[in-house]
Amino acid sequence: MTPRTHFDTLTELQEQPWLLTESYHNALLDCLENLPALDAKEYTLADKLAYKDEDEEKGFVDLGDGLVEVPITGALLRRPSPVEKAFFGLTDTAALRETLYDLAADQDVKGVLLNIDSQGGSVGGTPEAARAVRELNKVKPVVAYSEGMTASAAYWIGSQARLFVAEPSAKIGSIGVYVPVIDQSKRYADAGVEVELVTNSEGTYKGAGYPGTPVTDAQRANIQEQVDLIFADFKGEVLAKRPKVKDAAMRGQVFMGTQAKKQNLIDLVGDYGDAHTLLAAEVLR
Repeated sequence: MTPRTHFDTLTELQEQPWLLTESYHNALLDCLENLPALDAKEYTLADKLAYKDEDEEKGFVDLGDGLVEVPITGALLRRPSPVEKAFFGLTDTAALRETLYDLAADQDVKGVLLNIDSQGGSVGGTPEAARAVRELNKVKPVVAYSEGMTASAAYWIGSQARLFVAEPSAKIGSIGVYVPVIDQSKRYADAGVEVELVTNSEGTYKGAGYPGTPVTDAQRANIQEQVDLIFADFKGEVLAKRPKVKDAAMRGQVFMGTQAKKQNLIDLVGDYGDAHTLLAAEVLR
């Protein structure tokens, strides 16, 4: 497999669907735009920095008594580069999925605590990680816990747990999808530059968003269709696990702990100890 670089993520940030808070998207985009390319030696160093200890490398922490904790932090990306993992503390959704399936098969593991603090991430890898949580929960209890932020892609994954506990000040939700469409045609025109993109005759949707060209109505409709299909999957999986969540709570907004509980996005407003206690109780049921 060809190694990813942060330039791959930079490209995706500018044109692909995202399940991420807008503020984090802008911050990550700005950071990656100003991150220099690294040579082979620097990449090797970054790879070592990406995993600070054995627990982090294997993807979970042993809590004892058959319980383990799986941290889900930072932006969620499928197979991020070593640079991104080292400098931005991102979670690899492909590795997360593999960890969850391994835990499902491990007879010594009785229950799993997802410790989430993430503003979301890319669409790629998120449905698969959510499915892994759902499949794991069929064979042993999974409890999600959040002290900080569980937004968008992170909520999609966390919502598939058996129970969800969040601190009063935690921010939960941001259920929605978007694609950043950058139309720079006016900027180019103001600079006296005219860009013409020649595509094949049937290429109605080809070249959408190319710098200096306007986004056509057909291209915009095609992008809208993609976003709506992804949202339908997101919403459907949330409702399959949490049927009491209303449409009004799935319009991209976030809720603090008590509000999230009222909206049925979580099951309990509590702390880490509460989440641990609930998991232990579910194991004994």
